[in-house]
Order: sequence, then C-alpha cells, then structure tokens
Amino acid sequence: MPRYEKLGHLASPYLEFRDGRDITKGIENFGSGPRFSTGYAAIRNRAGLLIETHMLKSYEVRVRATYDVVRSMFEVINADPAALLQASKDADRWASSLSAQPGASLPVTFKLDPTPKPFQLKGYAFTQTKSDISGDLWVQYDPKTNKTYDIQSWNDLLPDVSAPIPAAWAIPPQWTDIIERLDAQGIPYTRTTAATKVAVTRDELTQPKWADKPFEGHHMLKDVVVTPAKETVELPPGTVIVRADNVDAVLALNLLDARAPDSVLRWGYLNGIFEQKEYGEPRVLEALARKMLAENPSLKAEFDAKVKSDAAFAASPRARLTFFYERSPWYTVQKVGAYPVLRLDAPALQQLAH
Repeated sequence: MPRYEKLGHLASPYLEFRDGRDITKGIENFGSGPRFSTGYAAIRNRAGLLIETHMLKSYEVRVRATYDVVRSMFEVINADPAALLQASKDADRWASSLSAQPGASLPVTFKLDPTPKPFQLKGYAFTQTKSDISGDLWVQYDPKTNKTYDIQSWNDLLPDVSAPIPAAWAIPPQWTDIIERLDAQGIPYTRTTAATKVAVTRDELTQPKWADKPFEGHHMLKDVVVTPAKETVELPPGTVIVRADNVDAVLALNLLDARAPDSVLRWGYLNGIFEQKEYGEPRVLEALARKMLAENPSLKAEFDAKVKSDAAFAASPRARLTFFYERSPWYTVQKVGAYPVLRLDAPALQQLAH
C-alpha cells in the first residue's frame, strides 16, 4: 500500500513461512477460513481487514502502524464510498442468486496453488546454528543488518472441496444446538406448522476422526466421509427451514454443511450422532441371527465369507452378533452417522409452502 508506506512503514501480506528456520524457502497461505475475521467477513459478503504488527517492534511503533493503516484505508474509502457500498450490494445479490442455479456448489476448503510467484522480502540477515539445547537449528536475526531476499510465494489458493447449495436446509426441531447457532449468527429461518412428508437429501457420515486434543474448548471433528443419499422423511411440526435464496446463503452453507471445516458438525456440536445408543442383547441376537440365516441364504454366505476373511471380526462375539443386528429391521431405529441437516430442492421447498 503506497499511501501507507509513505508514512514510514513496511507492509506485506501475512508471512507464513514454509520453514520458520529458513525464510529463503518462501511463504505460503494456510487458508485461514471463516474462523478468522477476514474469512468471516468474506462469507458475510463484506470486505475485511486483519492487521498484525510484528511482535518485535516497540509498542509505540505497533500502535502508530495500526493507526496509520486504518487511517489510510479510511482515506481510500472516503475518496469513493459508493464503490464499497456497491461492492457489498453486488456480493449480497450474488449470494442470493446461488440457489437458483441448478446443481450449484461453492468451495468450502481451499488448497495451495502449486505454482509460486516471486516475492521480495525485506528483512534482516540471519544465521543458523546447531543447538545443543533443542537439538534443532537456532535461528538468530541481526537487526543491524538489513537484507532483501528474493523468495517464492505460495500465497494463492485454489478451490478444493465444494458443498452443494440446495433450495433450503431443514433442521428437525429437536436439534436445538444447531438452531442456537443459527440464532447466534442472525440467520433467518421459518418453522413448519404441520407434519409433512417430503423428499430430501441426507448426508451419511462414516469413518469419523477427531482431533487428538481440545481446541478452543471443543473436541473438533477432523475428518469424515460424506455420502449423500436420497430419501423421503416426515418433517415434524416446528422443523426449521433455512432458505438459500438470501444474502446469508454462504454463511449458512459454511455453518450447516458437513464438508465445511467450521460447520457445527466439525466444531463438535453433533458428536452424539456417531454414538450407538441402541443395541441388542446377546441372548436375543443369538436367536435372531439363526432366524435370519434360515430365511436368507445369501446372508449366510456373506456372514461366512466375512468370518473367513476378517480375523478380528471372527474373533469378536460382539462383532459377529452386531453383523446381524445391523441388518435387522430394528437397526433403523437409530442410524449412526445420519446427519440431521437435510437438503431440500426447489420442488420440496415449494411443497412445504403449501
């Protein structure tokens, strides 16, 4: 920003070094996402600015640098305020139109562009010494010796995982943790007044993997396999309907879709959907298994093949009995990994409106 640098400061994009022990290896973008202020502003269709001043600068310099960058930004905005207002309106209009596009989707995660660009880093000379304390390299900078480094920057991002944009999302009323998050974000919704059978898309979630330790007071879901499935369900009265044809569509997508890294699912609000609450008593399943085997020869062939091919399964009485329980009519009482946020297409949404 030339205006800012004329005030005596050096400005740069966020410096995330590929190797903190050797700045000559370049910088990259870690794709902060909506949990950071700039990412959150973006999914709310607004411009955002995150200011960070270097920790080794004096307090006076850091305060002055922050003041000057804010002042410089206001001067630019004040020169043409209509441009920022129009950009915000255009972004709102774009977000509101997404659901009208058949098969529309939006990236919720991003990956590094593999092609770097040259970047000039204005820094200090540094040395690397093998440390007898840490066993690693000890990096020491010399603030008396300015040095400019011509390095590579992997700051550009490309779309990675995308999430589908439905006509609306449906959340049954018992899922209050999700509804409270909608309220906290100010996302508008309506509620159904009568029970209605409707076609939906539900994501089936398998192979969940959680983080090794808590983060910000939450046990984060790190990864999960998402498999969409079509089904017809009866939505009870009071079901929350979040339409996607409004300015909050991108925010709602990042909050409600299982693929989004900062969704209610990934923050651990819905860990209970992976807990098997229903089960069968062994004495009951023993009798049930024999009845199922007698009635279904193909099931017997499947069971025998699994016993032969899977030693852990063959050695576990519980796993062997569970094999039959999971294939019984009673297993559908609780679908482990059934994501409670349902997606509605335009005809389904119209059906609810009548």
